Amino acid sequence: MPSNRAIRETWRLTSHIIQVLFASHLFLTYGYELGPCHGPSMLPTLNHSGDYMVVEKWTHLSKRGYLAGDIVMTRNPIENYPICKRIIGKVSTTRE
Repeated sequence: MPSNRAIRETWRLTSHIIQVLFASHLFLTYGYELGPCHGPSMLPTLNHSGDYMVVEKWTHLSKRGYLAGDIVMTRNPIENYPICKRIIGKVSTTRE
């Protein structure tokens, strides 16, 4: 029969693993993600394939939004692979 100390240490280790997994999930869901970028549309800035980008996931939630010159990452709707595009213009949604 394991001692109380062994049970406490096992529970402590398990709780630390659960905390790390939870923090990793939040970080990858709402923070940053490392993703590949495919396609010739970003040449010469990015290679046709083999380049990876760090994707930040909260700009669309801020008041700043996306600006001209930002690079966005999305998925190709037909073949379902990640692609990168640079925003060259922005349509204003406010009325003047």
